[in-house]
Amino acid sequence: MTSTNSGNGAAKRVVAQVEADLRRLAQQRGEAHAALAAADRAATAAAILKFRGTKDAAAKVRDAKEQRGAAVDMLAELDAVEVDLQRELVEARATGDQLAREADAKAAKEFAAGLPNLFHECDRHLADFRRSYVTCQGAVREARAKRWSVPSEELMVSKMVRAIKTAFSVAELRALDMSPISSEERCTFASLGESYAAGVIGGAKQSLTPKPPPKPAAPSPAVPSPTSEAVRRRPSIHDTAAAAGQEVRVGRR
Repeated sequence: MTSTNSGNGAAKRVVAQVEADLRRLAQQRGEAHAALAAADRAATAAAILKFRGTKDAAAKVRDAKEQRGAAVDMLAELDAVEVDLQRELVEARATGDQLAREADAKAAKEFAAGLPNLFHECDRHLADFRRSYVTCQGAVREARAKRWSVPSEELMVSKMVRAIKTAFSVAELRALDMSPISSEERCTFASLGESYAAGVIGGAKQSLTPKPPPKPAAPSPAVPSPTSEAVRRRPSIHDTAAAAGQEVRVGRR
């Protein structure tokens, strides 16, 4: 990995150097074009002087031609240098790209080598969580069987599902096709355990308080039996006659 990085770094330095050379070459080309333009103006002025028969016109024409030739030679030389620099730049970039691809492939291979371990850890932690989850439920069910103060099965499962959802973000829950919960519903398994333990302790303390004895039941009201009432008072013949609207007369003997 180090050799690849060093090679890639060298290629990048070559690219940077060539790019700097090309910028300097462009500046020199601009100067050469300016010299060529100046030489052309000087040649035009010298031609006019020669036409007018000025004494030093021939020398001025010769100097202008030399200046122009030098500028043209400079431009030609710069063009050749630019061709070489462009070729060097292409090669340096190709070398850098190849080294970068090799470095990327090596990094991808190293990454892939460790990727299965990450997912194995996920399976391992899930298995550990399931064991702890089932153990917690079993403990609460055992306490419920002993009639200790713990929540119902439905409430226990609901709270534990909330604790699972609390560990994930809203986006993660939606990706898992699970409905998010509000901030008031969020809880942790630790908080549930502490709450259930406090409930068991509180219930145990209450069981130590003696309960008052039950009040005796009130006696049922006495209901007279029809037989005793009939025995107690039998209707006489006068009562029967009075009930029939008749009068009974008793004769003397």
